[in-house]
Amino acid sequence: MRINWKNMWSMDEERTPAEAEDTADFADRLAESIVKRNLGVPALWFMEAMEPVSFLGGQTMLFFSPLAGFMGWNDSYKALADILNSRKRTRSLINKIESAQAQKQEADE
Repeated sequence: MRINWKNMWSMDEERTPAEAEDTADFADRLAESIVKRNLGVPALWFMEAMEPVSFLGGQTMLFFSPLAGFMGWNDSYKALADILNSRKRTRSLINKIESAQAQKQEADE
């Protein structure tokens, strides 16, 4: 077994394309759901404020994932934890909410 010393401390884990697509689809659905409920601005405010510590939230979600699996929240719960564990994916969700909010405002005018 060969150890990859170069990426030993990397926070981004390797994901299969199917996992990445599932997470992206979930982020799209989540952004649309948030904007549909008129929670775009509060969600953006909260996510922007909590972006520096989103990793801790994702790790906490992973810690409680056995309980979530017991409650039947397994797929969406893991996808949200996956988004929160990476700053890049968290920023992507924020951008998706912003674009969905802008589209909704254009449609209302």
